[in-house]
Amino acid sequence: MATSARGEFQANSVEDVFYLGKTTSGDDLALTIRGFSPSILVIGASGTGKTVGVLRRFIETGFGLGYVVVYITIKDDFVGLSYPNNNPNDKRVMGRFFKDYYRYYYKILKGTWHVPKNRIRVFVPPFLSDQEVKALRAQYKLSLEKFKLPIQSMHVEDIIDLYGSKGTMMTQYFKLVGEIWQMVKDETSGAEDFLERMSAEIDERLEEKVITHKFARIFLNRLRMWVRRGVLTKHSLLAECLKDPPFLIVLYFPMSHLSSPDGAVMAIFMYTLFDDLDSMTRAGRRVKCMVVIDDCGEWKRFASSNEALISLVQRRGRALGITRILSVQKMGDLSPLIRESEGEVFDYRIETTMNVGKIAGMSVAYRDCRCHECLFYPRMVFMKWDRGKLRSIRYAKYFVPPPPVTVWRRDEYLEVMRREGSWQG
Repeated sequence: MATSARGEFQANSVEDVFYLGKTTSGDDLALTIRGFSPSILVIGASGTGKTVGVLRRFIETGFGLGYVVVYITIKDDFVGLSYPNNNPNDKRVMGRFFKDYYRYYYKILKGTWHVPKNRIRVFVPPFLSDQEVKALRAQYKLSLEKFKLPIQSMHVEDIIDLYGSKGTMMTQYFKLVGEIWQMVKDETSGAEDFLERMSAEIDERLEEKVITHKFARIFLNRLRMWVRRGVLTKHSLLAECLKDPPFLIVLYFPMSHLSSPDGAVMAIFMYTLFDDLDSMTRAGRRVKCMVVIDDCGEWKRFASSNEALISLVQRRGRALGITRILSVQKMGDLSPLIRESEGEVFDYRIETTMNVGKIAGMSVAYRDCRCHECLFYPRMVFMKWDRGKLRSIRYAKYFVPPPPVTVWRRDEYLEVMRREGSWQG
């Protein structure tokens, strides 16, 4: 019988079972979710298989179990999720070490070993040019579009980061603009109406000499540009995906360097997700949702995205029943507020290592297929007397994750796309 963090690994279980892999002794290790939505930290150095061995496992299985999976990434590895893994070396490892699991997974997805393209929706930052978006769409042949920023879900910190000027954060100007924004956004029906009301309210403050003419002119011109380019909207683009699970929603940042406006886009995306899930819950419909964020260290640098991460793992994410999976290279990639309360924030911690995994003494490797050894820590803490002192310890389980059932090597999914005539790069 397989071992599990909660319960047993059974194909006919009514619980949500996320298979992690085989323990070093050869038993199955699975995370069984029933009645709660865990927060999971995945930590390990670059090249230890965090994305391939752990994140991809949750994305594939979550989709198969009927979740709306939200994946935030700076890499284009999401493309491989729409193709089955037919690599012969991976199949040899699957057949030798993980045969029972793949039978289970095949049953979950009802015969499909990939995420259908009509179940994937990819969003990119709204500040990309139309030519860049067209080129990305031609490359990936997926439903790829700009993420329009819902005015309803924007906070004043996001406006500051979108504006791209950190020096104005503590000025009275932006505090007043934030107050006006919060007041106007609930009283208007469209982006043009919103802009008109914002202009009128700012003009009134100008007459009272509370806001300078120079600042008001620059800010209103920026708003007009955003409305003209379709950056702002009064409607959420995520709501329709949430109403039709299972679905894979990807927020992809294709640029080589992230800036403060990108941090604001990521934060607004998260707040939009929170607001949509909250609206559906109040309407009597509970959606199983999973948020997977790769390379979290990239988002700690910006005030707005850092606040969104804290809300995800500590407050709103848990209250909304979101299963949260964050990937980092080191603990320093997390904000101090999250890092200092790791034991309370994360229910489980998975560490990846450089060691090639061994199951029952046999190396899980075949040519270019290498499955790294991982450590699984539940939050459960045991008390033990050590040298006259009572110490808390957490028992780790060593396990080896299987290869993904979808294509994970970049050269392979690009080759599949070339053969299909999908790749234009």
